[in-house]
Amino acid sequence: MAAEAPSLPSVTYGECGYCGDAIREDGRRLPLQCQKCRGYFHLSCLRGPRPPALLGDQLFFFTCAMCDPLGEESCVRPNMLWVHVIHLALYNLMVGGTRGRKGFFRWNDDICGFINSNWAKLMPHRRKTQSWHSTVAGILSVNCPSVFQSGQKQFGEHGWWSLQKLSPPDPTVVLTSASEVRDRGSNKRALQGSGTVLPSEKRQRTSSGDVDFVPPRHSRFAQSHRHSAPDTSQHHHAAIATRTSLSSSSSSSL
Repeated sequence: MAAEAPSLPSVTYGECGYCGDAIREDGRRLPLQCQKCRGYFHLSCLRGPRPPALLGDQLFFFTCAMCDPLGEESCVRPNMLWVHVIHLALYNLMVGGTRGRKGFFRWNDDICGFINSNWAKLMPHRRKTQSWHSTVAGILSVNCPSVFQSGQKQFGEHGWWSLQKLSPPDPTVVLTSASEVRDRGSNKRALQGSGTVLPSEKRQRTSSGDVDFVPPRHSRFAQSHRHSAPDTSQHHHAAIATRTSLSSSSSSSL
């Protein structure tokens, strides 16, 4: 059963870069902003295929036809961080009228269910791992209370989640984070292609399927672990000296 969708204030974005009409939306079907001219454009005015946008979804690298040398639009979904994916999913659950529990939703049935049903829209470039549900649970906990709100106090049980503030993800924050991740990946591939070894960029795969940082050998973390390990070098040299002395004694006796 669907719940009553909350009312949202209207926001004015100025004039559409194509039709020239004013853009006034209520937080559901938001316009896209060109990454070059910074103008806003109605979704209905787009000249290319419309992106698979969700409610409150402005999270695309969009270039309008006027800023493209060939006069063609470009609209690409970035490789978003998990916290932004979950934020957008919860916003859609809350604004779309999905029945929850006083504005809270189950992490597995509702949040993971929404992500799973809209995976191609949210993360077309990311493959599913067997433990992605656990990743969602961990991201919710780590970003509480900065982004997400737990319903544990209200309901006396774990697993219920909501947004601290009923607003969609900030496109500037999302696209900037995605650009930084993309640029780091491009720089790493370029250096690897040149044969450069990057010890500080080593990664290892965790049990949740995410990539975790492995400290380089020269880092403070690695040094502390090396210093805590027993130093066997002196014992090794002493043993060699002892064996040499015994060998010399045996030779002289013969």
